[in-house]
Amino acid sequence: MFFYKFIHQTDLLLTCKIKEILSPFNLSPEQLLIMKCLWEEDGINQTIISDKLIKDKTGITRMLMHLEKKGFIYKVVPENNRRISNVFLTEKGKQLEQQLIKTSFSICEKVSYGLTEKEINNLIEILTKIQNNLNNNDLF
Repeated sequence: MFFYKFIHQTDLLLTCKIKEILSPFNLSPEQLLIMKCLWEEDGINQTIISDKLIKDKTGITRMLMHLEKKGFIYKVVPENNRRISNVFLTEKGKQLEQQLIKTSFSICEKVSYGLTEKEINNLIEILTKIQNNLNNNDLF
C-alpha cells in the first residue's frame, strides 16, 4: 500500500527527462515553473510565486537570482516595502515563452502517451485529492 513510492519514482523520472529537454534553454524544471507564472502574470511578487508553486521563499529567492543572472528576469523593489520585490520578464525571458510552451505541450503528450482522456482526468482527480489530504491539518 506504499503507493507514494510510485509517485516519488514517477516524479524523479519526469524531472530527469524534463531536465534533459530543458538543458538547451539553460533552465531547470523549477525555473520553468517560475517562468510560467511570469508568462501568466508578469510583475508578480516573490510571495505569490512561492504560494503558487508551494515552494519555500528561500528556494524561490535562490532560483530568481539564477534566472536574473541568466538574463531572463529582473526585480523591482517597491519603495514602500523593501522586503518583497516584484519580478518581471526581460525581453530574453519573454522570447522563450512560445518555444517553451510548445516544448511543455510536447512533454505532456509524450508523458501521457497511451492514456485516454478519462484516465488523465482520473489521475488529476486522484492527485488533487491526495494534495487536499496533505494540506488538511486535521488528518496530520
